[in-house]
Amino acid sequence: MTPRFVIACALFALWAAPRVARADPVDPTPLLVVIAGEARSASRLEGVVNELIGRLHVRVQVSRAERIEPREVVTPRAALPVPLARAWLDIATPGTATLYLADGPWERILVRHVPRPPGEDEVANDALGHILEAAVEALLDGAHIGMDREKAERTLAPPAEVPSSSPPSPPAAPPTLPVPPLFHSQLGVAYEGQLYAPQALVAHGPVVSLRLVPRVGAAPWGGWLAVQYRVPIVVDDAAQPAGVRLDMVSPRAGGSFDLLAQARSTLRVDLGAGADLVRVEPRALAPAGVSLQPAYFTAVVALRTGVVYERELSPDLSFFASLALEVDPTRTRFVIDEAGTSQAVVAPWPVRPSLALGIASPGARP
Repeated sequence: MTPRFVIACALFALWAAPRVARADPVDPTPLLVVIAGEARSASRLEGVVNELIGRLHVRVQVSRAERIEPREVVTPRAALPVPLARAWLDIATPGTATLYLADGPWERILVRHVPRPPGEDEVANDALGHILEAAVEALLDGAHIGMDREKAERTLAPPAEVPSSSPPSPPAAPPTLPVPPLFHSQLGVAYEGQLYAPQALVAHGPVVSLRLVPRVGAAPWGGWLAVQYRVPIVVDDAAQPAGVRLDMVSPRAGGSFDLLAQARSTLRVDLGAGADLVRVEPRALAPAGVSLQPAYFTAVVALRTGVVYERELSPDLSFFASLALEVDPTRTRFVIDEAGTSQAVVAPWPVRPSLALGIASPGARP
C-alpha cells in the first residue's frame, strides 16, 4: 500500500464523514412544534410540517394549543434533552398566519407573518411549512436565525404602560372587512375518452369544468359543471346501405364529496347527470333505393358517477385524473329502415366507462 493511496483514503474519509452524519443521524434532536388553530386546519398544517421537515431527517414532536402568547416565545424554559429548536405556528388569528422559531439555546428568535385570506388556508400552510423547513435547515448547517432574544422580547412582549391620569380615549370603530364570496371556484381543462359503441369504439374530446366549493368552514362537499366537445363520429359500414355522422356536445352537472383530503392530495366521488346534444347526419353509401332523412338534432340523457384524484403540483396548478361510468337509461340507437326492418348503424353501450386527465387551479380543494 503506497503512501499516496493512504493519504487519498484519509482525505476522502474527512470529506465524507460530515455528510454521512448530516444525512442519516443516529439520534436526531427533536423539533418541538406547537400549533394553534381550528382542529381540521391544524391537522393539515401538521401534515405539511411532517412532510417537509421529514426530508431533513429531523424528529418532529407536535402539540396543540388554543392560542399562542408571544410572551411564551421569549420566555426560556429548561428542557432535557435540549431540542434542536422550538416552533410555534399560529393559524388561529383571522387573516394572518404567524411562525415563531427559537433556536435550541433559546438565544435567537425568528418571527414571520404570512397573509391568510379566507379560503386560502392551504396556500398559507404551505408557505409556513417552507419557511420552517428553510430555517431548520439553516440551524442544522450551524447558521444563526432571526434576532437576539432581548430584542425579540422588546418587540413581542413590551413592558406594560404606566396608566395615565387623563381620561381614556373612546374606542376606535372596528374596521369594516369585505364580505368574501359564498363559493370558491376551480377552473379545469381535461381530455376525456369514453368506450362508446361497437361501431365507434371511443368517443373523445376536450372538457372544460368548473367546480364550486362553499366557504363555510372546510366543507367536504361541492358542486361541478362540465362541458365536453366530442370529435365527430363517422360510421360508414360497407355492409350497410347508409352511414351516419354524429356531432356531439355533452354538458354535465352534479355534486361531489371528498372521501380523503390530505395536505396536497384529494380523492372525491362525483355524482351527476346531463345530456348528449347530438346532430345526426345520415350518409348515403348505396345511392340507389336509399332515401335519406335530413340532418336533425336530438338529446340523449346520461347519468354519471365517478371518482376523481387530484394532486397539487404548485400553489397555482394541480393535476387530476377521473374514472367515471355513464349510463344511458333510454338505450339509444341510431338505425336505418330497410324493407320494414330496423338495422342499427350505431348502437351505443348502455353503460360506458370513461377516463379523463387534466389540470386545474387548486383553489377549490379544501
